[in-house]
Amino acid sequence: MRRGRRALVGAACLVTTCVAGWIVVGERRPDGEPPERAAAVESETGERPAVAFPPQPMEEPEYRYRPGDIEPVIVFFRPGIREPQAVPAEQADLPDDTQVIGVVVDGHARAYVASAMSEPETHVINDRIGGKYVSVAFCDIQQCATAYRADADGERPLELWVAGWDYDEMVLLGPKGSFRQKSDPPRYPTVPCELTTWGRWRRRHPRTDVVVRVADRRRKAGHGRPQASDRAGSHP
Repeated sequence: MRRGRRALVGAACLVTTCVAGWIVVGERRPDGEPPERAAAVESETGERPAVAFPPQPMEEPEYRYRPGDIEPVIVFFRPGIREPQAVPAEQADLPDDTQVIGVVVDGHARAYVASAMSEPETHVINDRIGGKYVSVAFCDIQQCATAYRADADGERPLELWVAGWDYDEMVLLGPKGSFRQKSDPPRYPTVPCELTTWGRWRRRHPRTDVVVRVADRRRKAGHGRPQASDRAGSHP
């Protein structure tokens, strides 16, 4: 995510807040004054309309302000990748020290190569493991991996989105609103997951499969082309 977010904000100093579903990432001006366009996006009360879900995906970030803020803000929505292809462990050919996010759902183990989830477009995967729906999120800046279900039994899919950052902490967005991945109470039931190495994970879960490359297997109407990342450790 470091390289991906730098592409969004350049060399800016990042300061962020999250209010009523709006993600705020700031860029401090030397004179401490907001640009003139701040008035075009702030209201007299400072209230924001609720974000309709799902929001429109954004190819470019939008800069916005709240009254009293001296930092411009960035709002950036990207849908999670849907059901990328997983391969059996013996077909992965990954070095043992490859960083992975490991998830177990009802006895079914799956790993995700962390480098493949390290861009803004790939931080969230809305997947299905052992017939159960699960959404996996990874922030490489905080080295934070989490997983969620729409309900306790995983029978319904959870459409989780990347929504932005809050003080270098990723913010997630779902039908129930936004929340910071690391410091806010989760809005959905969680699924145990861990950040580990491929060697350790495979020794503990020899029947695991693994997502090496991230590519959207199902195109969602209105969301344009499937997002994909070819970054996956040293896998050829």
